[in-house]
Amino acid sequence: MAAWGDESGHIAVAVQDAVAVVTLRRPDRLNALTAGMRRELAAILRHFGGGGQVRGIVVTGTGRAFSAGLDLREAAELPPCRLSCRSSARSMGSRWAARAR
Repeated sequence: MAAWGDESGHIAVAVQDAVAVVTLRRPDRLNALTAGMRRELAAILRHFGGGGQVRGIVVTGTGRAFSAGLDLREAAELPPCRLSCRSSARSMGSRWAARAR
C-alpha cells in the first residue's frame, strides 16, 4: 500500500475490517483542505474506490469539525485560474464532445 499523507502530512489512512478509514488531521484549521490534501484525497479514493481492496470508505476528521471545506487562505494566494480553469475546461470539453456526436 502507498504511504498516504506524505505530500500534506494531514491525512491518515487505516484499513479495518475491509473498510478504509481516511482521517483528515488538521484540526487547528478545522480540517480545511489544502491543494495537497485534495490531491491526496483524490488519489486515496481512486486507490480504494474500485472495491477490490475494501468494501467501504469512511472519511472523518479530527477535532471539532469534519472539514471546513477549501482552505481559503491558501486559495487566496493562488492565481485565479488555478482553482477553476482545469475543471471548467474539462467540463466544457466533454460538453463540446457530446454535441459533436
